[in-house]
This record gives sequence, structure tokens and C-alpha cells, in this order.
Amino acid sequence: MRDEVFHHWMKFAIWAAPTIMVLTFLILGGGSNNGLGLAGAIGGAFDALLFIILYSIFCGISVWRIVSKYRQLKHGKK
Repeated sequence: MRDEVFHHWMKFAIWAAPTIMVLTFLILGGGSNNGLGLAGAIGGAFDALLFIILYSIFCGISVWRIVSKYRQLKHGKK
């Protein structure tokens, strides 16, 4: 990977990775015991769905930023 492409992605990852860590902590720690006994399979499936969406967005944006910067440098645009 070219250095410019890496730095372009790193500008995104420097704030996105800590944000994902905080959101993961909040999802895992928050709301798992509501006293009603409803946190079992429904809560686990919903948490899994949130994780899939969250990490898919992160990976999708990462790939998009890498490919777009690479194409921009390949065609000589600044």
C-alpha cells in the first residue's frame, strides 16, 4: 500500500477505532439485565445485529477510503 493511501485511511481510523471500542463497551455493558428476563435470546441477537452493522460500516468505509485514494493517486489527481 502506498504511503499516501495509508495516511488517508489513518485519518479515518484514528477516530473511528476508538469510537467503535466505546460503542462495543456500551453495547456489551448496557441494558443486559433489565429485571424483566427479556435479555436472553432477543437481547443477544439484537447485540449481534448491532455488531454486524457497526463493524460492516467500519470495514466498508475503510475499503472505500483506501480504494478511492488509490484511484485518485493512480489517475494523478490531487
